[in-house]
Amino acid sequence: MMKKILLILLCLPLIGFGQCPTIGLPNYYNCSDIAQFVIDYPSCKNLPRTLYLPYTSGGDLTNYPGLDQLDSISGRLVCDECDITSFAGLSNLKYISGDLKIDEPHNFELDNFYGLTSLNYIGGSLKLSEWSLESTSGLDNLNNVNKIEIYECNSLTTIIGFEQIDTLLEGLYIDDNFALSNLNGFSSLQYIGADLEIRDNAQLQSLSGLINLKTVEGELEIGKNPILTSLSGLDSVIPNLIESLNIYQCDSLSYCALDNICEYIDQQYGISTIYDNNTICNSILDISNDCNTLTNSNIENVIKIKNIVKIIDVLGRESEQLKNQPLFYIYDDGTVEKRIVIE
Repeated sequence: MMKKILLILLCLPLIGFGQCPTIGLPNYYNCSDIAQFVIDYPSCKNLPRTLYLPYTSGGDLTNYPGLDQLDSISGRLVCDECDITSFAGLSNLKYISGDLKIDEPHNFELDNFYGLTSLNYIGGSLKLSEWSLESTSGLDNLNNVNKIEIYECNSLTTIIGFEQIDTLLEGLYIDDNFALSNLNGFSSLQYIGADLEIRDNAQLQSLSGLINLKTVEGELEIGKNPILTSLSGLDSVIPNLIESLNIYQCDSLSYCALDNICEYIDQQYGISTIYDNNTICNSILDISNDCNTLTNSNIENVIKIKNIVKIIDVLGRESEQLKNQPLFYIYDDGTVEKRIVIE
């Protein structure tokens, strides 16, 4: 974490803040304002306020002169029911100090992040909602964002572009995305400093994309994912750092007895709310019983006594238990042990 902060601080002088306005600023800029902005401040590459993307049909953003001069925005980048076909025109943008918010864009041609390939820093949240997004491709260089929220993106099938994201300080929220089947785009994620919320994803089959996640310092909520069968993928999450555990209304969920989930429930590290899942995961008692069954089974395997089937010598001949020569003991579980009893 400290290395990442130092890297960001080292990179900040490279962002174009020089010769930029600091007083008399509007509350926000529209894309149509940028042509005049770059005339007034020809050496300024930093937009000192939030930028709103156009509401009326604007094609791609190359139709707005001056946008390609910007490498940073000291504010948010917002599409609030915007009407564009791509983010082309923002190809030099590297830094957004606040949120990147895409909410209900009106043009169905806008289905990925093409045009934002240079973006490597979002100081706030990445918020995506009610968008006909098919893939998160185009964010390949992103290496910092504090929070990711993806809501009601019903065409979304592929999450990629987050391969450099190992930390989300303010949480991960994946809710109500009909076509999403996995979370493989988050395979580098190790630390969440707030909530992990995975809800209402009708086609979600697996959590295995979270296999490297170790820390959730907030609520862990898995709910209303009807074809999810297992919590596998959450195996490495440290149980005593979870504030509360909510697992509910996952009709097919029948495997919850991960070691860390068993420990969380057994040690009562926090509140557990578990209901309306499939058998074995349908309540706190169901999961506890499954945890105990697995534990007892492991103990039985450890203490099981092996029986000697026969003893052979180095030539393969059956032998008695003799001293001062190597013998091979063959057991009923298929294992073979070499022994020399020295007198």
